[in-house]
This record gives sequence, structure tokens and C-alpha cells, in this order.
Amino acid sequence: MGTTFATSVTLRPARAEDLNFAWSIYAEGIQPFASAYYHWDEKDQAARFARIYDWRHSAIVQCGSDDAGWFTITRTERAIWLQQFFMSVEFRDLGIGSYLLERLCEEWDEARETASLMVLRNNPARHLYARFGFRTIRRLMTHRPHVFTIRSSD
Repeated sequence: MGTTFATSVTLRPARAEDLNFAWSIYAEGIQPFASAYYHWDEKDQAARFARIYDWRHSAIVQCGSDDAGWFTITRTERAIWLQQFFMSVEFRDLGIGSYLLERLCEEWDEARETASLMVLRNNPARHLYARFGFRTIRRLMTHRPHVFTIRSSD
């Protein structure tokens, strides 16, 4: 990735009115994997998403002037939670997610913070997270089969 790429990727704070944008990317990103485990009802999922979308802790990823993705990060006393991380289909496989995750991991390492996330077992994003040091510490079997992963700054 050249300098042009790095300077064209920026972040802006999410706003409540980004709900529809975030939902569309979330749905296109998670539905193919979630459907393997449970029935995907678009209306129910959209309503659920509207309840959990946390714009106050989210950022919109921009590539040039285009909104390309979004992520949500929250903090607890023990760890940082990467709760959501989605790129629009036309911006996937371009290295943008890797670029952002690398920057986030650098910040977390400098602050000596542990980062955690959960991902569906069949989601290929697991491989991206593994490349950046996230390791599976527990497989959860709740109403959705997730893998709980953690990345320590140590």
C-alpha cells in the first residue's frame, strides 16, 4: 500500500443518521454467515440492529469522499472491545481493513491495552484478526456460535 492509499483512508465520527448506511453494510456483511446458523429475518434483524447501533462509539471509514465502512469500539476496565468492523463490499479485499486494524493495534500496543472481539465461526474475517495477533480463547455456543478472541499488548 502506497502513501496515496494511506492518505485517502480517513475516519469521521459516526452520527445517528448513519444508521441506514451502517445497517446496509452490516446486513450484507453478516447475513451470509449468520444464515448458516439461524433464519435471517430482514425485518427482525433491522429492528434489532436499530436498537444496538452505537453511533456514539463508532467511526465511519471513508476512502476519498466515499463512506466505505464503519466500526464500533468500546472500553471496559479490562479490555477494549472491537464490537463491529464492517467494510462495504466494493471496498473489501483492497487492504483497507488491514490498514485500519494495523493502526488500531499500534494504538492499543502503545497504550498496553488488551483488545477483544467476537466473530462468527464461519466468518473468514477470523483470518484477518488472527494475522493481527487475535487468538481464540473460547468457543461460545449461545443462540449464535461465536468465537471469542483476544489480543494482548504483551
